[in-house]
Amino acid sequence: MINFKDYYKERYHISKLDLADSAETNRLHILIASILFFIFGLGDLIVILALYYEDLANHLVSIIYFGSFTVISSITFYLSCQTKNVERHKAYITKTIPVYMLFFIGLLASVYNFYILGQPFNGVISYYLAGFITLSLFTVSPMLYFIAVTIVLALLIPGVYKNFGVTGTMDTILGAIIMATFAFYKRYTDKRIILMIKKQKKSLVAKTFGNFTLLYEDKVIGFRRTQSTELIAYLIYKNGSSVKTKELISVLWGWGGVCNFFPLWLKSA
Repeated sequence: MINFKDYYKERYHISKLDLADSAETNRLHILIASILFFIFGLGDLIVILALYYEDLANHLVSIIYFGSFTVISSITFYLSCQTKNVERHKAYITKTIPVYMLFFIGLLASVYNFYILGQPFNGVISYYLAGFITLSLFTVSPMLYFIAVTIVLALLIPGVYKNFGVTGTMDTILGAIIMATFAFYKRYTDKRIILMIKKQKKSLVAKTFGNFTLLYEDKVIGFRRTQSTELIAYLIYKNGSSVKTKELISVLWGWGGVCNFFPLWLKSA
């Protein structure tokens, strides 16, 4: 029997360090998303307060609904701004927390719409919007995503069946399956891309303590001439600074070796 934990790790697990760049993308996207959600929540909140200021008690559920979006979006924006310069090995968890906050509030909004506000259609739409927006804009754990959409689906199904019948229930379940499947497929694809990029990267290492050694992919590079090794070592020492030909001649052969250098240069020319 296949060990599920090992199977999941082999196909879908990506180290937090490898997800650091995706975490920064999450942070930038959440900044934009949180602003849009803030405008959405605050705008609707102002409209309700303006239209029903004399009867706010009967619209308390709507005030809570839009007020929650306003508050959560403000918090996620603030957190994303604070995590800009976080250390790379902590980046994924720290920068993705605001993503989960908006994702979960979006899923909860679907349940709130469905049962509290009494708007079943808006509830289902909110469920799909939260799921697909998260998949399209952010990098999240497919397992955590699957658990979240499944729990909310279980809460919605009784109401969906009551309001939309068997066909509506099957369509809702199918939509949830598509979202979960796409989440796992996206993570699988991301892992393959990261592994491919790692294979393409070649490492060139120069050891400058003791005897100078140049390593390419952990293999020592040998040179036929001593001056070749000394030349590379000196260029590394210069750290990108410009070097004149006379300076190199002086370092490699000394001023006394200039007379030996020019005959060789003329012969090669």
